[in-house]
Amino acid sequence: MTFNKWFIVLIIIKSGICWTPHSWKNKPSSQLPKYRNFQKLEQVETILSKKPPLVISPEIDNLRKELLEIEQGQRFLFMGGDCAETFREHSSQNIINNYQLFILSTIILMTQTGKKITKIARAAGQFSKPRSDSVEVVNGLQVPVYKGDMINREDKHNRQPDPYLMIRAYQQCSETLNLIRALSSSHKYSNININDWKTDFLSNIYQIDSLNEFLNQLQSSINLLSSAELENSGNINNAQLYTGHEGMLLHYEQAMTRKDRFTDKYYDCSAHFVWIGERTRQLDHGHVEFFRGINNPIGIKISHKIEPWELVDLIITLNPKNEQGKICLISRMGSQIENSLPDLIDIVQQQGLNVVWVCDPMHGNGKIVEGIKTRYYEDILKEVDSFFEIHYQKGTIPGGIHLEMTGNDVTECIGGKYLVKQKNKQFLQQNYL
Repeated sequence: MTFNKWFIVLIIIKSGICWTPHSWKNKPSSQLPKYRNFQKLEQVETILSKKPPLVISPEIDNLRKELLEIEQGQRFLFMGGDCAETFREHSSQNIINNYQLFILSTIILMTQTGKKITKIARAAGQFSKPRSDSVEVVNGLQVPVYKGDMINREDKHNRQPDPYLMIRAYQQCSETLNLIRALSSSHKYSNININDWKTDFLSNIYQIDSLNEFLNQLQSSINLLSSAELENSGNINNAQLYTGHEGMLLHYEQAMTRKDRFTDKYYDCSAHFVWIGERTRQLDHGHVEFFRGINNPIGIKISHKIEPWELVDLIITLNPKNEQGKICLISRMGSQIENSLPDLIDIVQQQGLNVVWVCDPMHGNGKIVEGIKTRYYEDILKEVDSFFEIHYQKGTIPGGIHLEMTGNDVTECIGGKYLVKQKNKQFLQQNYL
């Protein structure tokens, strides 16, 4: 079936169907918490609906324009940040560290790709965690599974979902965005001291000699930008750092949705960019219903489990006008990428659908090693290489990459040429795992 026929079918299906920020409540929805006190939940939704938006529609529209350029191969998309934000780790220093990591990563991408870089931080909203099970066992005690600080608490004795946590999350998002905006408008590359970053690496974990060579090369790139008087250019220092998160908790996303007074379009003002997860992309469920009505650019996480026809239905449901800069397909396939991604690219091309292709090499490569969630650098790199190679073979545009990353020392991802792999394994397990 051609795109035009798909388009007609979807228009017929959706004609007469009214969308509102609340219409998702008429659909089944997975991954949502079961709040005990509905009155308290409604009170929180009302409070949030009256709060100032965290982002505004012109910023969201500007991101869509940049994503259009990415579709055309003129830009490259870099998404990154913590797996999930928490209340206990919230601090100015952590925000600054992660921001600087974004800046340094952007310099690398700019110098290696020769393209403008659009940056989306997994920040100021990445509080919800999808789970496969509703309960877990902690020290022999079966408790509701922890689903993120916006939903419930890590304390195994207090795991019931609490809607008031959404208000606390909003306050932290506001603080985070306030600092990010200040850094984006005033922070200078010259203030990033590579020597400070060198001292942050523990010599008994990292191969310092090799790492020093890389950091010195990075310093040379910074010096080049500075000597060319580019450090204050719009694309570098004052460039917009957009925010994005998985829009899992629909109660929060609905409460943060606003109608633009100039265009009458609805925007989810919790972030510039929101995405639907692998576990919440069912066509007849609440998440797709909510996402189809907002004017934000939308991400769709896809694994090897999605069928080509299912992907086409999903894209057309979320973007019936086939607008450019609207849909990002974020593949997270692990070792299955070479078997699955080519067919999906083919059908999207055949149907003439406008999308940005993005690689998430993190979420399809997790393993449980000695009871600990672990990712290996070699697996991550292999998926990235395959992603680019497949697109080059198909003649399509690999538009971006989506990474979990942090400015702190963690070892959920292990390996790589800079890490001392064997002799400090016991040290890593005792101190970081």
